[in-house]
Amino acid sequence: TAKVSVIAVEAAEQCGRLSVPGVAEMERLARVLERWESMPSDHVLFACDERRDCSSIALFDALASPLPPSVGFVVGPEGGFDAEEFESLRQVAKLINLGPNVLRAETAALAAMSLIHARMPVS
Repeated sequence: TAKVSVIAVEAAEQCGRLSVPGVAEMERLARVLERWESMPSDHVLFACDERRDCSSIALFDALASPLPPSVGFVVGPEGGFDAEEFESLRQVAKLINLGPNVLRAETAALAAMSLIHARMPVS
């Protein structure tokens, strides 16, 4: 996490960004969802869904309205979330997809962050 935090600071400096994205230690999904459930209702959690037979919507479309005060997203491990994890996610998060291609976990995270950043108001 320390190395990734340094990268986040350097990237923020390079972009002239005044705030640095938070970087957290990896946690079990159940713990992340438990913590997110205690957040105010205007905070939105998106879960990247790589399956093709589901009712997820494109993140680009989900971000069409003004962004809530806090947006979070989770991407699954290589191979994706299992059925039990998807059921837990469905209870707390909005299932989204990042388009027609299945992306590697690290690529999916960057793609999602890029789309969210593109929708953020300029400050």
